[in-house]
Amino acid sequence: MHKSSSQLLSKMAEGQGGYVVALRGGRDFLQRITSQGLNIGSRIEVVQNGSADGGEGPVVLSSGDSRITIGRGMADKIRVRSRVTIRDLQIGQRARVTGYATSDRDYRHKLLRMGMVKQAEFKLVRVAPLGDPVVIELRGSNLTLRKTEANAIEIEVITSP
Repeated sequence: MHKSSSQLLSKMAEGQGGYVVALRGGRDFLQRITSQGLNIGSRIEVVQNGSADGGEGPVVLSSGDSRITIGRGMADKIRVRSRVTIRDLQIGQRARVTGYATSDRDYRHKLLRMGMVKQAEFKLVRVAPLGDPVVIELRGSNLTLRKTEANAIEIEVITSP
């Protein structure tokens, strides 16, 4: 389990932000939500959550330069977390290293020696059947990361799968 737990988009407070980490719906839901620009890894901020009289209305959020309005039912199918990690990516998605979620200097140096420097771009290639380890393509080479290593790298998603 990740250090920061996810929550439903429909339960987020106005002004609260995070990253989309799960889209739990059928094919029609996924097509509709991704056509509006929301994918796993998208950075969002809640602008308005529900109507002024009790929270039963739509959810308005911003993602990049866009404002998106979705119904409460759709918002109940989207999970958001304060940060996104490599393990949240889907195979084929590209991302960029933005920082490190560890205060252990030796461990950060190990990540740097592996090429996981800030702004390094990579692609998720493979995930083991039980989720550990993951394989990423970094600068033309495949790199295998254990769960703890993958969780220690803060990322920004660049492309959808």
